[in-house]
Amino acid sequence: MDTQHAISADSHVDLPWIPQDIFKEAAPAHLRDRVPTLIDTPTGRQWTYPGRPWMGGAQGKPGGKGKNFDRMIAAGFYDVQDGRFHPTDVELRLHDQDMDGLSGEVLYGILAVDGSLKDDPEALAFVYTVYQDWVSSFVKQAPDRFAAIVPLPGDPDEAVAHVRRAAKLGIKGVELKPRVAVKPFWHDIWEPLWNAVEDTRLVLNFHSDIGLIQPKGSAEDREAKRMVNQALIGSIGKMANAEHLGTLVLSGVLERHPRITLIMGETDISWLPHYLDRMDYMVTEREYNTGLPLLPSEYWFRQCKATFQNERLAATVIPMIGVDNVMWANDYPHPDGTWPASQQVFRDHLSTLNEADRHKVLYGTVASLYGFPQRVAQPLVGAAARA
Repeated sequence: MDTQHAISADSHVDLPWIPQDIFKEAAPAHLRDRVPTLIDTPTGRQWTYPGRPWMGGAQGKPGGKGKNFDRMIAAGFYDVQDGRFHPTDVELRLHDQDMDGLSGEVLYGILAVDGSLKDDPEALAFVYTVYQDWVSSFVKQAPDRFAAIVPLPGDPDEAVAHVRRAAKLGIKGVELKPRVAVKPFWHDIWEPLWNAVEDTRLVLNFHSDIGLIQPKGSAEDREAKRMVNQALIGSIGKMANAEHLGTLVLSGVLERHPRITLIMGETDISWLPHYLDRMDYMVTEREYNTGLPLLPSEYWFRQCKATFQNERLAATVIPMIGVDNVMWANDYPHPDGTWPASQQVFRDHLSTLNEADRHKVLYGTVASLYGFPQRVAQPLVGAAARA
């Protein structure tokens, strides 16, 4: 059975997998006790924040239970070799790409740090700067196989500086962090940031963030119904950034900055046809015309894309939101993703797409956007393809 060429448009470098104490080692004296650091515990080394441990436990250990963790354990993901972790060792990560039949990955970085350091913007901005240096060095070890996305601080002036710094390092994109933003993204205070993104031609990203969902009830009540609450949050988490997509569209950011490309990372796509249609309705049939010359859906088709993973409705929805506006991803190394079974996902969920469209979704669009080497389309083989 042939392997389908693919690039993951949404993969990750998570803090627990970074093997060195890079932030404390680089920190000036006044920040040394305010940044994440590694400590030794009875179960192994663990990242901590000031005053509390990092979620997920010791490095190199599964962070949960279930069939997805079992699949990753069986594939050898948690086999630690001389202190080398698969996500942050280039050789091991390339091996895992090969296991999944991938030619490359787009790397989102240290996602949850903004929530943990939201009350210390100076420390957060410093951590993001150190991470820029770390991930740019990592990517340079295999530049045809990796492209990095780095998070931005919540202050507009700091964010502009980080954008320009990232561009000089060869980083391909930046991620907006709503939890730490000092103002909503429709506010005029962000205009210098949009200018900087457009000037540098970096790709602008939001990423799915279940931390944006406000849990209901007391902590005790939520813990008593933990499985219900976790299933609920996981079910709606992909749509958590709908507000921010609409903000940049309806406030005219994309109208004023037509060279910006906006990516909705790990949001999945099946909810988007309704959302785009609803925005169009609100500005045409209701009394909320924003004065923009195009419909919201037209800005989507012109400047926006989204990534999806293991979505049964994908092939049905893609024609509705544009084959050029969708990119597949495996979400490695998260257990919510498809590694190392991505090739089966292609056969199960994308076999009804024609060869050219499937190549765009799996490879061509992300390669063009982030500068990966191009490859020709290929037929999808196997029982699902022949059905």
